[in-house]
Parts: sequence; structure tokens; C-alpha cells
Amino acid sequence: SAGKTFLICTFMAIVTSGSPWPDGQRAEQGCVIYFTTEDGIEDTISKRFRDNGGNPAFLCYYKSVANNLDHSNEEFVLQEVHLLEKLIDKIEVERGPVLMVVFDPISAFTGKIDENKNNQVRSILSPLIRLAEAKNFVCIGITHPKKGALMAGSAAEGVAGSSGYVNTARRVWNVFYDKETNQRY
Repeated sequence: SAGKTFLICTFMAIVTSGSPWPDGQRAEQGCVIYFTTEDGIEDTISKRFRDNGGNPAFLCYYKSVANNLDHSNEEFVLQEVHLLEKLIDKIEVERGPVLMVVFDPISAFTGKIDENKNNQVRSILSPLIRLAEAKNFVCIGITHPKKGALMAGSAAEGVAGSSGYVNTARRVWNVFYDKETNQRY
């Protein structure tokens, strides 16, 4: 494993506990919403989160794409960003400010778009970005690398799917495991 989810669990722990970031600056404490379809909540996510000092009172996680966020039968996909906004409003009333929302992997929440088409990827990410700006939270979308990503030429070319994932984001980090050095970068 490259360590993408481990890194995100570390970020989530810092935010939910109000701990210092690696540069020493203390994080504002708040809630994190974590959507996943891959890793087990109890055996992987919760363990890594707790091991990093995360505060479970501020973590809200959802295992399935079919989240009834507004108690209807609608499936949650990014095209229905209004459901995410309702969830954020509810969590903020009950627990405090939502400061981070994570999609792991983001492609599981894109609905029926062709994720290899830039305009379709941008069309679902743009409303999410506007919501993140309006509600003042960080949005993290985890994606998988292309096969042979280290040989792709640039970090942006190593991401699976459309370049829209990379070009719409403010920051892109590639996380990889180097077998020769036994290190994650």
C-alpha cells in the first residue's frame, strides 16, 4: 500500500484533536466527514485514526455510496451536493464546525459520469468546490495512480482518470511506496 489512507487518517486526527501540524502550527479543532467505499471502518480507518490521536467525537464516517443523508432514498453522489450541504448543516448544529470532507476514493462518488472526460469531472467538482468555499472546509479526494505512474513524467500525469481531478484541485500530492528504499514518499 502506498500510504494514501494512512496520511489522510493522520490529517483527520490532527483536525479532530486540534493538534499541531508538522510545521508546529496548531490546527483549528473541528469535525471531519469521511466517505469511503474501500477500507474497513473499524479494522483500518478507526484504528489508524485513533493511533494518531484523533478525537472520535468529531469524526463522522460513511461506508457506502448509498448514504441516506437526508433520510430519503436518494443515493449520494457528487451531483447531489445539496445533500452534503444538509449533512454539514446537521453535523455543525450537533457537533461543531465541519473543517474537512474526504472522499476515498473520489471516483466512487462520481455517479454515472465518464471520469476520463475532463468536462464531466469538472462539472461535478465545481459545485463541491463552491460549497467548500462557502462553508469554509477543506475537501480531499483520494484517487488511485495509473499503472506505471512513477514513469508518467509528471505528478499530474500519474493520476488515474481525467486531468480534471488534478486541474480543479488547489493541491495534488502523489503518495507512493518505493520498494528499493522501503520508504513512503
